[in-house]
Formats: sequence, structure tokens, C-alpha cells
Amino acid sequence: MRVLIADDHSLFRQGCKLLLQEIDTNVEITESGDFEEAQAALAGKDIFDLILLDLRMPGLGEIEGVRRIRQLAPASPLVVLSALDDPYYAQKTMECGAAGFIPKSSNPSVIANALKLILAGGSYVPPSLMNRPSTGPKSDKSRRPSEDLYEAVEKVLTPRQMDVMRLLAKGESNKGIADALGLSEGTVKVHVAAILKALNAANRTQAVLIASGMDSE
Repeated sequence: MRVLIADDHSLFRQGCKLLLQEIDTNVEITESGDFEEAQAALAGKDIFDLILLDLRMPGLGEIEGVRRIRQLAPASPLVVLSALDDPYYAQKTMECGAAGFIPKSSNPSVIANALKLILAGGSYVPPSLMNRPSTGPKSDKSRRPSEDLYEAVEKVLTPRQMDVMRLLAKGESNKGIADALGLSEGTVKVHVAAILKALNAANRTQAVLIASGMDSE
């Protein structure tokens, strides 16, 4: 399975990668940090089995970006993963041809099941958005949702734990983290345990997903 992940927040992309690897161990992933990079990846005529797209990235407006990506890859299932969990955006992106709209605050198991459904040819919009009134497009773009999510994690983790968290997101083993940070493996294990406890995560994968804004209490 070949997947394009387009999101301007690197930690979130790493969380997506871990989740996709649990769905398909042989997944091949291409990453883009903005709409320009996403369009370049698609202009190469590469065929992706799935495209995961954030709404707010540099280069294009939210809905305009979805339309453009849809035009470049009409045959690839397009899924919007966004912190803008509003019925307005869900409706507009689905009208543009998206196969799914998933809030980043969704539980990882919900996201995984939604992606499996979409890969099987279905579509997905959370029932919670179907039953809520739309508030329309957000006018305040002075601050990106990913920045708030990242700072929320920084508030519960120490600077050293954040260092460990970044390496966890890259898929490093305890030994790899220890070597990179000049720590013993025992110390790394202590930091990892503290991270899991602070984020109320069951395992390393869920910790990265929570840190990247894909989980909520």
C-alpha cells in the first residue's frame, strides 16, 4: 500500500505513519509538509492507494486545497484529517470528493477503523459531526491548531522527555534513543514510562498519536 501524508506538523505525520504501519506492515509512505510539496508528489504521476490531507497548510486555502489535490489524484481515496472538527468543513470536503473526514481528536482505534473502511471502498464522517450545527469557516488564522496541540504536550512533558518523544516519533528503539541522547537504556526506559503515564497512553504508538493530536480524553 502506498500512502501520501500531507501535514505541516512533523510529529503528526509520524503518528500517522505508526498508525498506518499497524494497518499494513508493508506500507510505503511519502510525506509532504505543505500543499506545494503535496502537489509535486502527485504531479509525478505516482499512484497512491490513500491520501491523508490536513486542511490548514501553507500554499492554499482549506477547501481550495482539497479541490486541487482531488483534481490531481481523482482515483486515490482522499481522507481529510483535521483539527477543524466542524460540520461545515466535513460537508465541504466531502462535496469536493473526499472519501472521509476524520477529526484529529478522534481515538486512534476510531481512525484506524475509519481508514480500513475507506480502503475497502466506503466513506466515513463521524456521527458526532452529522448531529452538530455548522459554525461556518473559522476566521481567526493567526494560530494554527497544530501549534496548540504541540504546546499542550510540552506542558506535561519535561524538556528531556520531549527529546525522547521526538525520537520515539521517528521509530527509534530504546537503544537508538540512548545513543542519540547520550543516556543509558535504563534511563530511557524510565523516561518512556514517564511519558506514557503523563499522556495516559497504553503503549509507545499511542503516546505518539496522543502527542500529535490524534487522541483525546
